[in-house]
Amino acid sequence: MNSVFRFAKVLMNNNIGRSFYMGGYGGYDTHGDQFNGLNRNINFVTTAVTNFFNEVKDTQDVTIVIFSEF
Repeated sequence: MNSVFRFAKVLMNNNIGRSFYMGGYGGYDTHGDQFNGLNRNINFVTTAVTNFFNEVKDTQDVTIVIFSEF
């Protein structure tokens, strides 16, 4: 996920590509250890999104949408 955000940041800073970028992060099918697995995944996503937003917020107008199909 961090690599997706780094790549999007490069594209945004150089006005390359589109105004919509999509990334994915799997591993939410945690039947055996739901609490720890979900906690780990949510913390990872929260950190990645926060870092990305803090890096681009002063130079880009950014809307971040997070969704799950699971």
